Amino acid sequence: LLVRVLACLLFVVTFARLVSPDRDAGLSSSGIHRIILVDTSGSMAAADRQGARWERGLEMMKRASAAWGRGERWSLVAAEETPRWIVRDGVIEESGAIAAALDQLRPADRKASLPRALDEIARAAAGSKMELYIIADDQALSWDGIDTVSWGGGALPPVFWINPSLESHANLAITRVRTGADRVLCGHAMRTEVTVRNFGAEPVTDTPVSLLIDGIHAAQIRLSLLPGQAVDGAADLVFSTPGSHRVSARLGGDVLASDNELSAGVDAVASLKVAVLRKPGVEGKFQSAWPVLELFGRAGLAADENGQRLFTAGTIACSVADPGKVDAWKDADAVVVDSASGAGKPFAQSLSQYMARGGGVLFAPDENTDAAVWNRDFADLLPVKLGKPHILPLEGDRFRSIDPSQIETGLLRAFLDPADGDLSASRIFAWYELPEPKAGADVRARFDNHQPFLIAARKAPGMALLAATGLTSSNNNLLVREFSAALFF
Repeated sequence: LLVRVLACLLFVVTFARLVSPDRDAGLSSSGIHRIILVDTSGSMAAADRQGARWERGLEMMKRASAAWGRGERWSLVAAEETPRWIVRDGVIEESGAIAAALDQLRPADRKASLPRALDEIARAAAGSKMELYIIADDQALSWDGIDTVSWGGGALPPVFWINPSLESHANLAITRVRTGADRVLCGHAMRTEVTVRNFGAEPVTDTPVSLLIDGIHAAQIRLSLLPGQAVDGAADLVFSTPGSHRVSARLGGDVLASDNELSAGVDAVASLKVAVLRKPGVEGKFQSAWPVLELFGRAGLAADENGQRLFTAGTIACSVADPGKVDAWKDADAVVVDSASGAGKPFAQSLSQYMARGGGVLFAPDENTDAAVWNRDFADLLPVKLGKPHILPLEGDRFRSIDPSQIETGLLRAFLDPADGDLSASRIFAWYELPEPKAGADVRARFDNHQPFLIAARKAPGMALLAATGLTSSNNNLLVREFSAALFF
């Protein structure tokens, strides 16, 4: 009996696998730490007739991991801009655990840095025996910096790259949709600009881009792009009803559907209220912008002999207000500040509070403006300080005009043809030099000598606009031409 018992024990010892004492009973380990790194950037959603690269890559990983036994060490890392551990040094306790963890991940519209993830893995698992499984495509942006990855002087572990191929790498993406303004007038054209980039290796000719308002087709533009090139296109859209609207740009389907549509929001209004701030007693013809703007506002409300309005689109309602009586202009959408408005700390404080409620201020200094006083009292409101003034005689050919190629806002670019009023045909005989703005402000338009003409600065949530010239029409023709509307839009 004793011999038989010893024989059985010898048989068990001979064929048993050694089990680590810190593992659960019944589990075994090969000693290899298997780490799965998954690229979760938007490009992984690219698809062709065989399906999406994401699902195919995960399915291949599930089949490979199905052969791993219980007790094996494993980890799962999501490659994003900052790598994220989903499972860290786990143990396979039941079949399907890895597949379940993979199914929790989703590709999203974000960047991924594979080198950062590899650096994190190298630090966390240095010195251990490992295998590395990478589920990722060959997008250059995700691999940027891979040559800097260090394994602490040790040899690179075995790497298995799962990268399901696609029939075509051609991919177009809409990278920007920019509307001319956040608020627009009903019935007036608003320029909408779209940027499309070709991420493929082949040129694209005459590809259509659809523009939609609230999901309904409104316009179409066609663009041609070289490999790697980004191209801008634009179309003028008209909003017929007041309220909030969604403007979308849409491409035809290609390998990556997630970047084929992008949207922006716009509020359309039936009327915009503009208040011209003018001190009492300042009523000279060229002392204030009001005499010209009064005609401008009156024209928008013109009617025929039957009382029918001549212009059915939204209107700009202009009024004159005493800058010292804030209640008279605090509800205006925008106010015009010129030399007739005065200056002073109390007035500057009122303007600051007005912009804090969302109002827009157009500073339009003219030849009667005291630049030193403005720079002192409006120091926290102006996008930049006023520089050297220039005043030229009205007769002759010496004047400044606006460079059409240096206009950075779509609303002004809509006024660059004779039919709508060529803004570049303006003649300006008096202006202030404006320095290049620092962070927080940007140049919306430039003179023909490349100096700033119009500078904008967001004032949370209001806006400050600074023009290099006045609006009294004494030394320019900005408000006696049809393109004057662009300045107020």
